[in-house]
Amino acid sequence: MEVFTVVVFLYNVGVAYFQQCTVRTLRVDADKNGVRLNGYTYITFSNIGPNACYNECIRRTKCHSFNYNSITRRCDINKMTSSSETDFVDETNCVYVDMTQYRGDSYYDPCPGSDACVEGEFCQTLKDDKKICNRDVKECEVDGYVRYTKENVCLKLVSTSGLTWTSARTVCLDEGAELVSITTLEKMKFMQNLLKGIPIWIGLRSKRWMTGDIFQNIYTMPVQLNDFDGGYRTDSDASCGFLTSTSLYDTSCNIRQQHSFVCEIVL
Repeated sequence: MEVFTVVVFLYNVGVAYFQQCTVRTLRVDADKNGVRLNGYTYITFSNIGPNACYNECIRRTKCHSFNYNSITRRCDINKMTSSSETDFVDETNCVYVDMTQYRGDSYYDPCPGSDACVEGEFCQTLKDDKKICNRDVKECEVDGYVRYTKENVCLKLVSTSGLTWTSARTVCLDEGAELVSITTLEKMKFMQNLLKGIPIWIGLRSKRWMTGDIFQNIYTMPVQLNDFDGGYRTDSDASCGFLTSTSLYDTSCNIRQQHSFVCEIVL
């Protein structure tokens, strides 16, 4: 009888342990279930577990929240948090975690307080428990982005079957990016080398860049910004920027479609 009791006890302990390990797979509690924060992701990790996703976020000062999908094992590192329902989209098997409450707590945060890394770095714990900050090279490895070091931004050329300026911008926003702003001649030269003649939508609307800067014509090419598109006169907004290898002009924002555009993530 005593042997049987011990066996049953050990069995129950094993079941309880198994349930704990399989049900509570995330080190912290999810703040939202069945949704993901949309438009603020700046790094995406693929095929990693939930706690690995948590670790990738907590050791980056720039990470304020993350999304994790338990089926696709996708981890989105977000540069913002939000309490607005309009910032979230439904996604089955996805959880959203706000990291604000864990940041700076030595139980959760490997580099709290004076050990905290600056944005653009991540915290690494060495074998002797020493903490160091390394440059975060992952920041430009989100779906094909490349770094433009002069402005510390990441750029990606996107090719489609055809999108309006408004739709192209939505694609960028969904990745936590914006349509590219080109406010210097040096950056324009970098863009032309990157594009190799491909015409693109750019982050210019109503003579203002998406960065908020007012357009200034400093370029060595013809520029025409007259809020007019003769091919689409019914569009109420024809102030959206389009760049070719030889000129820059504005055109229909909501009707005319172009095949390519460049998204930009500011680090």
